[in-house]
Amino acid sequence: PLTHHANVLASRNVAALRASQTHCHAGHPINEANTYRDPTNGTRKCRACKRAQNRARRTTKQRRAA
Repeated sequence: PLTHHANVLASRNVAALRASQTHCHAGHPINEANTYRDPTNGTRKCRACKRAQNRARRTTKQRRAA
C-alpha cells in the first residue's frame, strides 16, 4: 500500500506538479541553495527571481519618491 504522501505525488494534481519542478519559470534551478520556503504557507520561491522582484519594486518606489 502507498502512503498518502506517495499517492499524492503519483497523481497529476498541483501539489505533485510543483513537487516535481526542477526549474522556476525563468529557468533558474530549484535546489536548496536557490530556494526559499515561505514561512506563512510553505511554498517554494526562487531566490534569484525574488531578488529581481524586490530590486524592481525598490526602483519603482525610489522613482515615485523623487
